[in-house]
Amino acid sequence: MKNKLFCLTALLLFCSYLKGISCAAVDSLPLPTDLYASLESYHLQQLNAELAAFSQKIHPQWLNYVPAVGIGYTPAGDPRPTVSFSLAQVISARNRKSDIEAQRQAIRETRTLQLETEKLQLRNLLLQHEADVQQLDFMSQLFDIDAELFHFYEAQAAAAELAPSELLKRKKDFLQSEQRIRDQERVILLLELEILEMARWPFDN
Repeated sequence: MKNKLFCLTALLLFCSYLKGISCAAVDSLPLPTDLYASLESYHLQQLNAELAAFSQKIHPQWLNYVPAVGIGYTPAGDPRPTVSFSLAQVISARNRKSDIEAQRQAIRETRTLQLETEKLQLRNLLLQHEADVQQLDFMSQLFDIDAELFHFYEAQAAAAELAPSELLKRKKDFLQSEQRIRDQERVILLLELEILEMARWPFDN
């Protein structure tokens, strides 16, 4: 996980220094289907763990049907073994079994709800990521134009056709355009880290 995030960070930071190259073409996230599969695998394991932990707290059902063994006494006062069994014990065992199944079903439904909620959150994050990457691509195209214009201004300044003060203004505009690209890349980087965390990527059973 750390290696994957390190590579992702290094890749995006490297892209931020490449002038005129859009990072929108960099496929830095796993496929959405793989992200959803990772999230589903995580919740499935959590469900199995919760059901297993719940089952461990339950006594075997057959113990509810074992008659009580004790010692009684005859009219003469002699001890003798006794066995007793109550119908209420059977009814109580059946009710307990129904309660257990209801609790297990509640665990399944709760986990399903959590999964669907997080899948929706992941979907929204992916849509936001798509929009941000498209925005970065558009900004990169504008930056390409700004870079060409700045080279033109530099040539003008070298030929004494543009005042040094005016060149500094053009350079400031150019650097601000570059900074906006880097800011957008940082936004995308943080969003991608959030997406990976939401998807529990990579998750292996």
